[in-house]
Formats: sequence, C-alpha cells, structure tokens
Amino acid sequence: MKHLLLIVLSFFCFDAIQGQDLLEKIKQRTFTKNQIITSNHSPLAQKFLETNKEELEIVSLFNFNTIESEKSSEIEKAVSNAIVLEFNSKKLKTFLANENRKSQFLLRVPVDHTNSFDLLLEETVALSKDFILETSGGEQIEYEAPGSFYNGIIDGIPESFTTVSFSDDGVEIIASDVLGNYVMTKLEGTKSEYILYNENNLQNKRQFNCGLNTEDFVMPGNAFQNMPTNGVKLKVRDNVEVFVEVDYDLYADAGFSISQTMDFVLDLFRGVVSVFEKEFISLRLNRVLIWTANFDPFNNISNFDDLGVALNNWACIGLVGADIGHYIGATSGIGGLANGIGGFCDLVDSGSPCGTDSETSHCVSLGYEYAIF
Repeated sequence: MKHLLLIVLSFFCFDAIQGQDLLEKIKQRTFTKNQIITSNHSPLAQKFLETNKEELEIVSLFNFNTIESEKSSEIEKAVSNAIVLEFNSKKLKTFLANENRKSQFLLRVPVDHTNSFDLLLEETVALSKDFILETSGGEQIEYEAPGSFYNGIIDGIPESFTTVSFSDDGVEIIASDVLGNYVMTKLEGTKSEYILYNENNLQNKRQFNCGLNTEDFVMPGNAFQNMPTNGVKLKVRDNVEVFVEVDYDLYADAGFSISQTMDFVLDLFRGVVSVFEKEFISLRLNRVLIWTANFDPFNNISNFDDLGVALNNWACIGLVGADIGHYIGATSGIGGLANGIGGFCDLVDSGSPCGTDSETSHCVSLGYEYAIF
C-alpha cells in the first residue's frame, strides 16, 4: 500500500512571524477587529458569515489573576509572557446546564485586568453515531463522550482557528493565528488557576520526529489526477469514518483505565476534527480498540525500518465501517511514520501488500510518543 492519507495534527500549522503576538497587542491596545468575514475566507470562518454577534451570548469564565512573585519565577522558567487566569467552574456549569443555549456563542478571555479577546465558537461532534469502543480481548465498552466541544475563530481574525473543550475537569483551549498557537490549560498543582501562553514562548520546545516512506511519493497537485478505473468502488459518505487502535503502553500511562485512555484519544481526535472542519471535511471516530494486554502489534519497535515493516503488516487489517485507520502508541519515542502523503490508498497498485480489495485494504498512518495524527 503506497499512497496513504496522512492525517496531520501538528497542532495548527501557522508559521510564526516576527512581531507582537495577539496577547501583547491586546495588552498594548493595538489590536483592532478590522477584518470582516467574507466568502474568500476559510469555510470555518464562513460559518459565522451571517452571524449577528450582537445577538450572541458572551460567556465569561475567567478573571485575570495577578501572579505571586515566587510562582511567577517558576512559570518564567517554563514559558515567558504567560498569563494566569482564575477559572469559575460555577459559571461553566450554569452555561452547560442551559438546555436552551445556542450552538454559537462568544467566549471572552482576559489578558489583564481591563483587556480581553473573544473566541467566536460553534458546537461540533467527533464520535460517529454507531461508535464502538472495544478492548484487545474483544470486550465492547459503553462510552459517553465527556463534556462539550467547540471550534471557531478568534473574533476579528477570520484567518485564525480555535478549539475549546468543556468537561467536568475544566476547560482546554487552543487558538491560532499567524503569530502562533495560544494554549490555555490548568496550571499544575492548582484547583482553579489556568495558564495562557504562546507556544513560541516555551523555554524547552519538544522535539518530535516524523518519518515518511518516500517511495512513490505523491507530490501535492498530482494526488487526485489518477482515480481508480478498474471497477474499484469509491465510498461516499457524509463523514470520513476513522478507526484508531491504541497500544498497551498508552493504556498503562492512563492508569490502566479504559475510560481515561479513551478520553485522551478523544481529546486528540477532537483537535483533528477541527483541523479538517476548517476546510469542510467532516471526520468522525468510528471505532477505537485499546490494547489491555502487553503484546500489541508494535511492541518492541525501536527504529523506523522496523516501524515501516510493522505498519505495512498492520495496514492489512479489515476495518468494518471505517474508511481510514490510525495507530497511537506511547511505546518507543522514535516519532511517527506514514507510508505516504498526498493521496488515498492506491488499491489498483499490485504492489499494495493488502491487494486491491477495498474491504480489506485501508488507508493507515501511525504515530508514537503520544501520537500526532
């Protein structure tokens, strides 16, 4: 199987450029909402094209919090120019309990005592209607997705992109523009304090290797010129259905909890859903298989060559009801690997290790070290 779809979650691939980022612009009061959404903007932004923002509910869940000098010093060791906010869980519960709330709203995020920015959000889903969660032992587990999930844009920046996840544990936010990815997450060791920062300001940026089998590499622009013509049927759905398999080590890292492992996978996948919905491509998680026994298919993989062999072998599994598959592992730390980029599976190619049967040959990719899709 040579031409595979690579699902990329990087998280959001805007190139950072020099200049004041959004947070600094708002603090200095140099940020103006002078961009109007038009039909030339991204499909995600166009969702809000005819929205009357004056009629939208403004949800305020955070208050600016002055950082103690000792805590500030510790934070500066990890990330510069971070903002600490106090989260109001009661306000979130009130908002989520309102059965009459609209699918679109504005989430206000302060950057100091007087200035803030808004996220223009719309609710979305990630799980297929017939979603299945199962273990390597064949046990099917009932699972209800926790919380609510939204994506949208930074108000006033149609080219931006943001995802917000509400759950019983709190809030997770990632927002992006051309100057970086802005992350908001709970401050470790606290109950209600959150930290907001630009990833470009991290002191120790994480290194990640992503491998690619370059044989028969499909260049962008050529990927969709040659469609199968020998009777292979192309499936057309409202959503692209995705299967995910999770290794034993990730399950162990999640405290040997199936539900916590699944929550982790769902958080990752929700981000992927948002990336693709930005271009009006709808993904749904169709099935997740979690290895609860320590003999998963990629056990003891230590280099890219072995990874490639194992990936080709795994690619020949039958994925009932799914269109593409992905394996997530925390085993090796060597990075991730895709067999190709730029197209879907070439089932006509006799070199495919799985043959040309569209029911048993599938588009797959693989990631390690808390996989990047």
